[in-house]
Amino acid sequence: GNENDKLNNTMSLRDETIKALTADISSLRTQLQSVTDEKNMMEKSLHQTQLQVVSLEQSNESQEKVMTQSDLLRKTAEQGSSEARKNLEDQRTQMEELRQRLLEVEAETTKQRDIIAKYQRDRQEMKRRIKSKVDIIKQQEEVLTQKENEATELMRQIQETTVEKNRTQNENIARKKELNDVRGKLEESAKLLESNQQVITWLNK
Repeated sequence: GNENDKLNNTMSLRDETIKALTADISSLRTQLQSVTDEKNMMEKSLHQTQLQVVSLEQSNESQEKVMTQSDLLRKTAEQGSSEARKNLEDQRTQMEELRQRLLEVEAETTKQRDIIAKYQRDRQEMKRRIKSKVDIIKQQEEVLTQKENEATELMRQIQETTVEKNRTQNENIARKKELNDVRGKLEESAKLLESNQQVITWLNK
């Protein structure tokens, strides 16, 4: 009874632990998917920024060509070129920030994958330990059954011995009775013989 309760408790605990681990892994996979989506968006944004930088660099080059045409145009072009350079710097800064964020996202993705892998390893280890405990309980049950069988056999032998002992006692009682009967008959024969002796003696007088 107690062994079965222990086994049931172990199984129940195992099921609850596996459910909890499965829920954790599901949650981590959702987080990983979210981080992966964010990474993809950032890569897209980074690509767009790179295109804008190329466009601005081309614009900057053409403005610098216009500057050589005349002084009047040069002043206008210098203003435009200054703004273009500023925009270019801003875009480069933004691109660098995106690169940094992308590195962080990749690091986070790797971390999440490692956590999921660890949970899966832990789950496998827990399954192995539970199987080991179940095997031990089975072995204990087998030993218990063997002991019960040995006890049953011993009881049977004791009962057989008791029956044999009772039979022997009954035989002994019967033999004692026979012996007493024989002794009684012997005494009777002895008395009869003595009586006959007396008669013979008397007749011989």
